[in-house]
Amino acid sequence: ICVALFAISIFNSAKIADGYKKAKELRNETSNTISGLEPIFNLSKTEPNVLIIMLDRAIGSYLPYILDEKPELKDKLDGFVFYPNTVSYGNHTLIGAPPLFGGYEYTPVEMNKRKNKPLVEKHNEALISMPLLFTQNGFEATMADSPWANYSWISDMRIFDPFPKIKTETTIRTYTNLWLQQHPESSEQGVRSTFMKRNFIWYSLLKMMPTLFRDTIYNDGFYWNTNKSLEDLQDVVNNYAALDYLPELTSFNSQKGTYTFIVNEMTHEPAFLQAPNYTPLANVTNFGNGPLANDVQYHATIGAILRVSEWLDYIKENNAYDNSRIIIVSDHGAGIDLNIFSDDYNLPFRPEAYNPLLLVKDFNKKGSITYDYSFMTNADVPAISTEGLIENPKNPFTGNAITTAGKDEGIFIANSGLWSPDAQNKNTFKIKDNEWFFVKEDAFYPENWTQEVPQ
Repeated sequence: ICVALFAISIFNSAKIADGYKKAKELRNETSNTISGLEPIFNLSKTEPNVLIIMLDRAIGSYLPYILDEKPELKDKLDGFVFYPNTVSYGNHTLIGAPPLFGGYEYTPVEMNKRKNKPLVEKHNEALISMPLLFTQNGFEATMADSPWANYSWISDMRIFDPFPKIKTETTIRTYTNLWLQQHPESSEQGVRSTFMKRNFIWYSLLKMMPTLFRDTIYNDGFYWNTNKSLEDLQDVVNNYAALDYLPELTSFNSQKGTYTFIVNEMTHEPAFLQAPNYTPLANVTNFGNGPLANDVQYHATIGAILRVSEWLDYIKENNAYDNSRIIIVSDHGAGIDLNIFSDDYNLPFRPEAYNPLLLVKDFNKKGSITYDYSFMTNADVPAISTEGLIENPKNPFTGNAITTAGKDEGIFIANSGLWSPDAQNKNTFKIKDNEWFFVKEDAFYPENWTQEVPQ
């Protein structure tokens, strides 16, 4: 037993050390050490801008609650259309993000059909395809924090190196220390240390338990924490700061059309925020008065939407709003009962897990936010992005047309709990027959969901 434990310890120690070494290589060298802010996203005041911001794990069904609490957002989201009836292809980023970036060729069904190519190469294709297409058509392109790039936990943005016209940026974790210095009232005050010490014990319990019980103990990373003050503030600020600083990070000097895709994980690392402005504090005292005041995921979502709306105001002030197509979207939702879907679903998961946020503002659109209940998926984003800008858009890697037709007859989603690359096959996702589900037309009707294996 001692020899076995010693060998396992050596193996895990080496694995952890190698992981930290790779993380240091991938992180921006100035990460968390910058002393000032300079623009990294450059838009045009005269040429078309396509702006996409992906809020990881933002649930679309939260938006009505957010608009009820903050009715001023209905006007701030000027010209936007909200698509409540939107479905994603997975309940985690590994499967949910590729269709959002590359379109219908990168759904789990289609990726598994291409059995002769490694998953990581297909994933990288999805991330690169749209900015490459836009640069080939005379646009400037900027990508920030593309998820699972090169199947690395911290995005390996070096996948874009062979395409020098595509500019890359890292915003997550980059501005944490600067933000905390400028907001001393949000000092962690030992919260992170307490949180980590508590979770070390729970992690030990998890490792001792049979695999069957580990997911329950893990509890989506919360380890059954019921103390609202035990939140990891640094993880929150890692992402919150990037959103809060968006106005300072944006300039308007481009003489070309622009394509900008920003990823933020604030909604994936939820924490309770200080209402009514929903800002990070080590000890939150005001949780709001709405029906979801005690929902930590709601706090993260409304906080992210508020910061993005302030960025939209800044774009308006600089006369670059009307010539911008703006998409706010997520890769997947979360299995939280929001009383939006009925209780009649005979499914082994909550439909909210597959209900991503989708908001679209087209060029020169005006007026308070409107609702459109058309059946949508987040794989529609590439086609929406190119509409009217690129004639007959095609995937640069496959030559296939980029359209929204992939959902016309319904879609297959994967209810797989295998969220990491190392749990998959080399060339295909590990999805069991009983993990495939078919949904069509209107996700809010239980009869439109069936357990079915794609042929």
